[in-house]
Amino acid sequence: MDEERRQWFALQVERLTDRLYGTALRLTRNAEDAEDLVAETVAKAWAKLAELRAPQAFEAWIRRVLNNTFVSEWRRRRAGPELAEPLPCDD
Repeated sequence: MDEERRQWFALQVERLTDRLYGTALRLTRNAEDAEDLVAETVAKAWAKLAELRAPQAFEAWIRRVLNNTFVSEWRRRRAGPELAEPLPCDD
């Protein structure tokens, strides 16, 4: 991507960071998890920036990315860790 697009993205993220963090904190109820969620959201949004069709809708779009990221992580954690090998039985 060109430098102008990078600068635009950085400016938008800087403008919205406090709002994204507030939303993330309400969702996660934990400051550290909220910071991680915002960081992951920004990374995903950057990777998918080409999919943004209406730059004026950036805030709504990145909030959707944040929400979807939270839901995906919540589902992953809810599923629990997968065991590489079955536990031994005492038969």
